[in-house]
Amino acid sequence: MTNNLTIAAIVPTIGNNNFIVSSLESLLKQNISFNEIIVFDNSQSDSFKGTIPTRILDRVSWFKTPERLPCYESWNQAIKCASSDYIFVIGDDDIVLPNLSQKCFERATKSNISLLKGLTIDHLGNRTGNLPYPKDVEFISLSDFIEYRTSNKIATLFPGTLIEVKTFNELNGYVNSEVSGWAFTDEFFIIRALTNKYKVSIIEGFCWEYRIHPDQIPVNVDVKGFFIQLDKYINKTKDYGLFNNINLSNKKNYVRHVSGYLASCLGYSYGRKKDLIQMIIFLIELLKNNKLPPFINISYLFYRSIKSFFKVFFI
Repeated sequence: MTNNLTIAAIVPTIGNNNFIVSSLESLLKQNISFNEIIVFDNSQSDSFKGTIPTRILDRVSWFKTPERLPCYESWNQAIKCASSDYIFVIGDDDIVLPNLSQKCFERATKSNISLLKGLTIDHLGNRTGNLPYPKDVEFISLSDFIEYRTSNKIATLFPGTLIEVKTFNELNGYVNSEVSGWAFTDEFFIIRALTNKYKVSIIEGFCWEYRIHPDQIPVNVDVKGFFIQLDKYINKTKDYGLFNNINLSNKKNYVRHVSGYLASCLGYSYGRKKDLIQMIIFLIELLKNNKLPPFINISYLFYRSIKSFFKVFFI
């Protein structure tokens, strides 16, 4: 450990999958122990805690919400439960490798926020690849981040992030992104940190596994929601003055990135419902709508939404 600093590992959960025991076991098998392991139970189930083996409960701190909280507020409250200098958050379905805590302790004092590189696994725990990260990059600027995000060269998933608690509090934690499924909540936090000149780094070497499985919470977007959510999120970035000091090209690319993601989620939502009619309505609305920023390519939104639609339509 470095200068007696302390790090808490935090696991927010709503109890919607069967992977949490494996996740907690991986946290307990670190080469260097975390100072705290906290489970924040937002499940609204009185029996959920009882499904966790005593051997694990004896070594973690368990906090239960009296009522279901929105996702971003659950994350904020979970972090408030920690008394450590830094927090590392992991999903209740993800796995940390034995070297993760050591990487956290080694990096903590060098930056306010650190992104830890993650592999991907399926529901059986088989490795399927890795999340995207730029090569040979240690510290990133706001312009760097926007460039990497819009070209899919960096992941900003909520798990896999080491955060200084002081920095987290100064930024007032996570805020509502106004996007379905709380998408962009983690990304919005990173952008706010970079805008306010906090140091954000990428830790070299893979040290955790992001699980992709059927029980993950989907981001549901309908026709009306697409336009409303895109407008709200863009306005929120303006309200926070997030892009005042980057070039216009980066701003445009980021808005394209957000609109493409929402279009993809919309296609996926209607594809799962086999709702071809609503999909056609969306494509018509794209052609009719004059409120989209002029630099957004309608053909690109067509492509993203249709690709996602047919990816699940025949399943």
